[in-house]
Amino acid sequence: MDTNAKEYFNLANQYFDSSKLLIETIIENKNQNIGIGFSENEAMLNMVYNIKKSDARLLIPALFLGYQSMELYIKGLLLLKKEKIKYDHNVKVFYIQLKKCYGENSNICRGIDDFYENQIKILNNYKEKNRINSIKDLYESFRYPEIRNGNIDHLNLKYNGEKVVTQLKTLLHQMTKIEQEVLKEYSNNENCSK
Repeated sequence: MDTNAKEYFNLANQYFDSSKLLIETIIENKNQNIGIGFSENEAMLNMVYNIKKSDARLLIPALFLGYQSMELYIKGLLLLKKEKIKYDHNVKVFYIQLKKCYGENSNICRGIDDFYENQIKILNNYKEKNRINSIKDLYESFRYPEIRNGNIDHLNLKYNGEKVVTQLKTLLHQMTKIEQEVLKEYSNNENCSK
């Protein structure tokens, strides 16, 4: 087992678990942003509390952490195959390399395709002007709050109610499937190394 691959998987799992925790928080809170109370002040405090557990505060970090975990899983999988990787964030290049190693129709590649497609669908709910056309654009929109190179808008969130809850449940399911596929590859590689 490549020690670097193991470290990539360990770090990916940390990002994955953090993303999962934020997504589960939004789902469990039913993405509410209202506050009810016996006084205006109590209702306001309840609303502020609920907003902190809604898409208005947690969605971008949840998606970013999920995205980062996928990048690290991809790099770890490449290292399992003894592939050389550059130390940058061009996930598109790494993903093309991964498809060559594992096959476009492998469970791991199909799962990652579904994950990215669903993230873009979720983000489309929040975009007034959607100019995200690639995985790189998606990643850049998570990281910077301004237009960069003339083609990336920062995501202006609007409250999306329960609509996003269903999509987040799907995303969580997809992420878990990818994690299971990565663990299979890791285990298979461990068994071959012995």
